[in-house]
Amino acid sequence: MANQFLAHYPFTSEAKNFVAEQKIDLNYDLLEISKARVISALKDGQIPSMDTQVEEALKLEICSYAVSRMLVSLLKSKFYVSRYSIAEAKRASSYLKVDSDENLAKVTREFNIGWNKGSMQVSDYLAYAPRALEYKLINKHLSNGLVSLTRNEFIRVIEEAIRKHIESSLPINEQAIPSQVQALVAEVKKALPQETAKITIQPQKGEYAPCIKKLLEDLKNSENLPHIARWSLAVYLIHKGVDVDSIVNLFKTAPDFNEKVTRYQVEYVKKRGYKMPNCSVIMSYGLCVARCRIKNPLEFK
Repeated sequence: MANQFLAHYPFTSEAKNFVAEQKIDLNYDLLEISKARVISALKDGQIPSMDTQVEEALKLEICSYAVSRMLVSLLKSKFYVSRYSIAEAKRASSYLKVDSDENLAKVTREFNIGWNKGSMQVSDYLAYAPRALEYKLINKHLSNGLVSLTRNEFIRVIEEAIRKHIESSLPINEQAIPSQVQALVAEVKKALPQETAKITIQPQKGEYAPCIKKLLEDLKNSENLPHIARWSLAVYLIHKGVDVDSIVNLFKTAPDFNEKVTRYQVEYVKKRGYKMPNCSVIMSYGLCVARCRIKNPLEFK
């Protein structure tokens, strides 16, 4: 069962030590599993879970994470690093939701985070809380330096910690990557859609508000915008007369992009005719970047 834990959470120090102690044979099976892992993460935005207790299969699963990191590094793309990190974190999160509290605690110790009786230290929370509106500190119960969270909310915070941990550890030194792994890069690139060109939507007249320009710039740089930022951007662009297809294409540079979901959400925003939030609300979202002396971003000229 120890190796099953490592297969589920291959980013842990225990898994890293396990791989270091192995005489890894970069055989066909391991290389193919690793290649499939990366392609699935980058193409579909997810890595299929694997539930087995066969020791050899578990060993391949653990080692495939190490090889996958090499492959992603060789792609030399911030977008792919971010997308891969998100997929790995979501996979680990799916295991944590059905795992024991003992294993949950074991994973959280990797980040020196504790969760005691449904609460965690506010400093840890601020370091790893998702940027979604519902996770803003003002929307949580805070007492004596502790933030109250349900188990699933806590796991979502840990998912973010895992994502940041993996993303910050990539890319790895190319010179340390074996030639057998380097030979797979062309196959991986061939299996992936062409990396999306950086799309810019220019206003028909005047300029976009600074907060909107910042969100557009973040998208160009493949930053993973929180939901409320994406919603605000979509509402703004719709009010500016930008068509749905153009807005959907704009979001293709987001690391967790899903075209079907994005199109549905943008079309829903347009159908409902949402009003653009006032600047005071934009500020409460943490999206304000300048003192424009206006009441609403749509007033910016």
